Amino acid sequence: MTEEDKDKQKNPNSNKEKEETENSENQTNNDNKNKEEKKPGKKQSLGKETMKNSGYNLTNTIVSKAGGLILTIILARLLLPELYGLYNLVLSITLIASAIINAGVQKTTIRYVSEQLGSGNREKARSYFRYLLKIRGVLFGILVLILALSAKYLANSVFEKPAIFLPILAGCFLVLMRAFKGVINSIFISIRDFRTITINSVIHQSLRILLPLIAILVLSDEITLIGVFIALGIAGLISGIFLYFSLGKNKDIIKGKVKEVDKKRIKEYLFYITLTAISLKFFGQVDTLMLGRAVSAEFLGFYRAALNLVLAVSTLFAFGNVLLPVFTRITKERLERGFQKTFRYITMITVPATIGIIVVAKYFIIAIYGKAYITATLPLYALALIIFIMPISALYSSLFQAKEKPKLLTRFTLYSLLLNIVLNFVFIKYFPIWFNKGPEFAILGAGIATLISRGFYLFILAKKSKKTFTLKPISSGFFKFLFSALVMAGFLIFFKNLVDMNLVLGIIEILLGIGIYFTTLYLIKGLNKEDISLVRDIVKGKLKSIKETKRI
Repeated sequence: MTEEDKDKQKNPNSNKEKEETENSENQTNNDNKNKEEKKPGKKQSLGKETMKNSGYNLTNTIVSKAGGLILTIILARLLLPELYGLYNLVLSITLIASAIINAGVQKTTIRYVSEQLGSGNREKARSYFRYLLKIRGVLFGILVLILALSAKYLANSVFEKPAIFLPILAGCFLVLMRAFKGVINSIFISIRDFRTITINSVIHQSLRILLPLIAILVLSDEITLIGVFIALGIAGLISGIFLYFSLGKNKDIIKGKVKEVDKKRIKEYLFYITLTAISLKFFGQVDTLMLGRAVSAEFLGFYRAALNLVLAVSTLFAFGNVLLPVFTRITKERLERGFQKTFRYITMITVPATIGIIVVAKYFIIAIYGKAYITATLPLYALALIIFIMPISALYSSLFQAKEKPKLLTRFTLYSLLLNIVLNFVFIKYFPIWFNKGPEFAILGAGIATLISRGFYLFILAKKSKKTFTLKPISSGFFKFLFSALVMAGFLIFFKNLVDMNLVLGIIEILLGIGIYFTTLYLIKGLNKEDISLVRDIVKGKLKSIKETKRI
């Protein structure tokens, strides 16, 4: 018999008290542990979480789009329309390649890793991440090989522009760096760490502006485009390394043991979401590709100058990346309220932005790109409505992805892509003939074709979401937004006819226009107390007003 057993026989009450003390201490430790575990995962209302992340996302998108716009301006002004057109043609090819490698896999990674992290299963999250990483690697190897081997054929035979052969090869390096950064970025989106993403965006955009600028200034005209694409790739590499070292303890999502995942479920979702992503990327680039063969590089440069301006503005209001992980975790009742509020805020901003761009289109083009790009005003009139369409389409798209309805998205995207191809073919070819004009009407035709097809895509998304999720946006505020925007437009027209416009006066005009829009909206009671409190708290960097409103 051991000494411990003898003590138990001699003093049973003492041992009982000892056991109770130990159990009490264990319970206290477990309670403390549970508190610590619950701390980072503390439940928030959808409104608070979404607006907090939307604040970071808004900052991120402002930084990225401001950086993209600055880069666009620098490239457009230094390369001039012809080289700028060639640059955009090569960029469209590399973006499609990147979409095949990244877009579908990244959205699938965010979808399933976010789901597992939300349920506290980090090992399962790691397993999904690693499995999808292997798929991404295989796709990259196959696609870059195909792109490199077909570069000469694309340059000489498809687009009949031999000057883009070597830039396409340099674009392969950019595709690699986009894939690398996309892998790490998907983790931060899944854990909803938009703060780090925003910091990284500042670094990336700074490098995206600085490195290509150095390449243009240092290299000769013959190899300028090659240098630009290599510089963009290096910017992606450096920012990707920064993201990796910012993971900290979240590196366990990359490293560690894995277990079996539901491959059939993933593959089915991945197939349709990838097909959708590729279709969407073609959807966004098909006009550039078709114009690349139909018109000279100079007119392609005019068209892309207008389109890039519209895309820079519209993506400021696309909250898809924020809402995808949130929509994944919420139920129908909260989903409906969250969707309606988000829809309201998007339309509140995009309606005046769209009308404002149309009114000051000519001055925008001259101020941003210079008088050499005045022809870009024509397609801008048609493309401006995309500022309203794209953010709402992104909202609906995030909803379908989060609720595992990728088949529907794929079908709708393919329908819209087919319509876009047909309309682009007809309008690019026949608009100059019908109106007895030159290639400037070919780029106008491309703009109208893009607008119609994107409007069609939004229409079928909205119609199907109403049937599938019984969701419909609150439309009562739309007409007040429209009325206020028209009042603003009247002021803008009066102001530009009153003074000789320049850059300084243009900025003043825009700021006054924004003030008139919101003042009119307030006077006709288009703003409620929640809207005013939200704006005030966002300015202060707080979100206290969310607590005073209904929890979403």
